[in-house]
Amino acid sequence: MFLNRILSDFGIFIAFIAIITGISIGLTYVFPERKFVIRKWLHIFSVGITAFVSYSLSVFIPDSFSENQVFIGLQVFDDFILLILIINVILWIAVLFGFFKINGRKSWGIAWFPLSLFIILYWVRYFAPEKNMGAGLYFTAVVFFILAFADGFAALVGYNFNPTNKTRSGSMVFFGITLLILSLSIKYAPIYCFPEIFINEKCIFLFSLFGALMLSTLEYYSRNGVDNLTVPLAGMFYLVSFSVLPIWEKWARIDSFFFLGIIFLVLGLIYAVYKMKWLSESGIVLALILAFVLFASEMPFLPILAFFILGTLAGKLPRGKNRMSVRNALDKDENIIISDKKYGKPRDAMQVLANGGIPLLLGFLLIFLNSHFFTELYFLNQFTKSISSAKGTWILLYWSVMSAALSDTWSSELGMKFGKKTIDILGFRKLQTGASGGITWAGTVFGFLGSLIIGILFWVSRDVNSLNVQESNQDGKWFLIITIGGFLGTVLDSILGSIFQRKQQNTNGLFSDDESSGFTWRYWSNDMVNLISLVLVSIAIVCLMQF
Repeated sequence: MFLNRILSDFGIFIAFIAIITGISIGLTYVFPERKFVIRKWLHIFSVGITAFVSYSLSVFIPDSFSENQVFIGLQVFDDFILLILIINVILWIAVLFGFFKINGRKSWGIAWFPLSLFIILYWVRYFAPEKNMGAGLYFTAVVFFILAFADGFAALVGYNFNPTNKTRSGSMVFFGITLLILSLSIKYAPIYCFPEIFINEKCIFLFSLFGALMLSTLEYYSRNGVDNLTVPLAGMFYLVSFSVLPIWEKWARIDSFFFLGIIFLVLGLIYAVYKMKWLSESGIVLALILAFVLFASEMPFLPILAFFILGTLAGKLPRGKNRMSVRNALDKDENIIISDKKYGKPRDAMQVLANGGIPLLLGFLLIFLNSHFFTELYFLNQFTKSISSAKGTWILLYWSVMSAALSDTWSSELGMKFGKKTIDILGFRKLQTGASGGITWAGTVFGFLGSLIIGILFWVSRDVNSLNVQESNQDGKWFLIITIGGFLGTVLDSILGSIFQRKQQNTNGLFSDDESSGFTWRYWSNDMVNLISLVLVSIAIVCLMQF
């Protein structure tokens, strides 16, 4: 019975997949040197037809509900999910036994794709509210059209420039095609998919722009075919969560000329921070994503802006009586180490993530909890209500993390520039200036001042009180938590740096976190230490808030 239904409903789909798979396998034997290109065309056609089937179901399921044929519609949906599960098992076994290989390595991407499809379909069928099932299937079609065409053509273009690694050209192709697909999918979507406000061109543009930016960034950093899993899952999260946020109502009311002014202002700021070497290209992209997530979740910009501006300016200050930079001081063989190999360079994506990762996560969680796809689920209903009601606590945590980030940055940067005797925070033995785990009196004082500045900015802005979630007599308590908790961050960072941060000897016999060789924990770079210390500070702050 099941086999008959599958062949009746999805026979053409199965036949198409079988034919193009057979043709691609045959062509790889005839043209072995073109195996990568052939496999990518297989990817485009197979994922594309899967997206088309999902789109067809997004039309069929709501129609079956409206015609009182719910059982038939859900049965077809269940059969499709089971079919994808069977294909999933077959492909995983095939890859595991080496049936699909490119350049001598197993092509796991072909197995990740049906797994991501199964996860999304299963969630839409059994966890999303029934009234949103049609929208969920439409979103499924959109993300797999992106995976088919944006990912496929990006790989083909990038392969011409670099056959082994992803390229900037490929990422630009991915971004452009994703932007086009998102824009068209919103403009011509069924009325039950997006809020009515998305008839506004400004909303369509901004939503599509940042969706394309997020997915192209994720695709670029995904390796070994994992983008076939991460891009659809992240795309689905973006569509179901970001599309229902209240900020779009506000954005739609903005005057068109003012909107253009904002666009040019942002472009000018991007150009300025790039020319001043405050951020690298990857750092700019991730900073834009972080800014958009904070904007979408209606979290304040002041803490992150204060950290970015004050932290960057501290790094630009000259060192010592001769006012030379720390980098130049090292070149002149002064008694100084740069324990961070990225020191003096524009902040890249990993550095932005190390300091802004927790605010980014908090923003995503707030957006997640605002989506009706999740808040209407029975088992998440009470949880989301309780967490959403504690938004003020989340904001406090955000301020505290930025306080810790600025405290650590000032302690490191200004301690290297104005500090004299450097000692290990644990062993109290003398170290060379700049060694990981080292502290100075100057660095300690500047670290406290950094956390104090963020605390003062919080006090002045009254950020939590503006949300009406705390009484005014609690301001002093939150000020102390932000200030002391922030200073705790620089202490934890030094402790972790002393114990775990990788240390390698360079050609001068000094130690840094260069990746060539060394001892201690290999992957504990300065960025990793910063991120872990901020995570620990977050846990400590949450505990302090309970008293």
